[in-house]
Amino acid sequence: MEKVFVYGTLKRGCGAHELVLEAGGRFIAEAVTKDLWVMRTNGLYPAVLPSESGHPVAGELYELPEEGLKLLDRYEGYPELYGRKKVAVLTADGRLHEAWIYYLKPENLPLLPTEVKPRNGLLFWPC
Repeated sequence: MEKVFVYGTLKRGCGAHELVLEAGGRFIAEAVTKDLWVMRTNGLYPAVLPSESGHPVAGELYELPEEGLKLLDRYEGYPELYGRKKVAVLTADGRLHEAWIYYLKPENLPLLPTEVKPRNGLLFWPC
């Protein structure tokens, strides 16, 4: 089983959440990244990029089979549009988890021209 952290259209209540369920995803908890990121958007979907001057990202943590991760890879355009790496995320109960996150590859930055501003110190995509 793999863990994946989602912060955009794959979250509950968002347009592509059904794909997480189709991939065999099981919701674990709401979570926040330990690392800092900037979030960009084109108005339709967000993407994050690592940044030492960024903010934590709020999202959801799921567990899914490896085959399910491959389905999400296709949806996210991995490895052409997005990269994927393991990061530490913190759940409300104080537990630390290692999970995959999809991030925008720097060469694709022009596709998402608008920076999303943090709310209460967190980057959040409202769907």
